[in-house]
Amino acid sequence: MTAVDQAVRDRVAASLDENIALTAGAGSGKTSVLVARLVRLLSSGVPPADVAAITFTEKAAGELFHRTRLGLEAALAEAESEADGEAAQHIAAALEGFSALTLDTIHSFCRQLLVEESLAAGFPPATAAGPEPAWAAPLAAGSSSRVPAAIH
Repeated sequence: MTAVDQAVRDRVAASLDENIALTAGAGSGKTSVLVARLVRLLSSGVPPADVAAITFTEKAAGELFHRTRLGLEAALAEAESEADGEAAQHIAAALEGFSALTLDTIHSFCRQLLVEESLAAGFPPATAAGPEPAWAAPLAAGSSSRVPAAIH
């Protein structure tokens, strides 16, 4: 079954030269579209450290993290079976550097940004953000601890 908005979904996944903000209702397929976009972006050779995907809920961030990893693994298998050496190299590098990928909630991302870029934000060095809320603990293992050099 093809989604009514399939053309928009395809454009979001394929338009890698522009930043996007994706909004839609619950259960509409946002995560699937973002995973397709992230897999394409990382498969094109963009380093994971240069990519950020920000969401509102920890559940969505965890799901995005898990499904992006699975998508990259599937893309690597496909590239290898099609003997696409360049794509396979990019995807293997993305999997190797996967922990540098920023897939966070808006709260976690902003907290990390304030800690790492306190001077740029007008705060003294070693500024400490408030404690991480209890609901964020399950994400700590799957979240990178750095702000990307460039956000795609």
